[in-house]
Amino acid sequence: MLVEQDLSLELLPNGGWDSRIEVVQVGDLVRSHLIYTENFTVVYDTLLGPLSGAFLAGRVAERGKPVLVVDSHSDWDHYWGNQCFSGPILGLQLTAERILGRFGREELVKKSGEHPSYRAVKLVPPNVRLSGETVLDGGDLTLQLLHTPGHRPDHLALYIPEIRTLLPGDAVETPFALLDESSPSEDLKQMQSTLQRFLALDVDWLLCNHAPPQAGKDLVRSNLEFYRRLVTLADLSDSVESLMRQFPYEGPEDADFYRQDHARICKAAWAAAHP
Repeated sequence: MLVEQDLSLELLPNGGWDSRIEVVQVGDLVRSHLIYTENFTVVYDTLLGPLSGAFLAGRVAERGKPVLVVDSHSDWDHYWGNQCFSGPILGLQLTAERILGRFGREELVKKSGEHPSYRAVKLVPPNVRLSGETVLDGGDLTLQLLHTPGHRPDHLALYIPEIRTLLPGDAVETPFALLDESSPSEDLKQMQSTLQRFLALDVDWLLCNHAPPQAGKDLVRSNLEFYRRLVTLADLSDSVESLMRQFPYEGPEDADFYRQDHARICKAAWAAAHP
């Protein structure tokens, strides 16, 4: 089916991860995850707006269990489907503040100008606002909501120890996780700390929002190595241009978004190393 921005939405075939988790993908842009436990169903991110959000809401309603939404963070492509859910929506207090504040309003104005499908979006923040980490007891599965800043200060990852499955949100990505950049020095430290925390977990399956589902933690290691090398080279470089020569973009050739973000991250890292 087609949803916002005329992108195709599909339910991915299970590639070997636990059958209690479904992965919903919208184009090459983003993924949402539906987790079915004995006690309730969790929707980890609600996608792009009322079209893709309605698919998720209809899908989980078929199970007849109470539904909990978890917003991983306040970037538009992760919560604009919130308006399709009437039950509890969990997220950090900071997530609600960002959605209701200038950050959320400016994203909606920008995207509404880019495509008319976004004009139907209503900004709906979490209505269960967390001050930190928490645990959801699903009966058969334990869902640990982990505060994992770096990509965004309000970022929540989700870990399920019984099935050794990590949903890292946007904190792990192909070819690299994106940095918040609002406070470069602190953001770089937090990103590395988050990735190190992920590596310490027992993980058989990694279900990312911006990377294909995959076994093991190799992508976590790759993302951490990216930031470790960047910080080291930034310290040794005498200019942003020198840093970018030593640390060139190595992602997909046709991905201008990542090429541009690589340049922004390099500038942030150099600024942090040379205040």
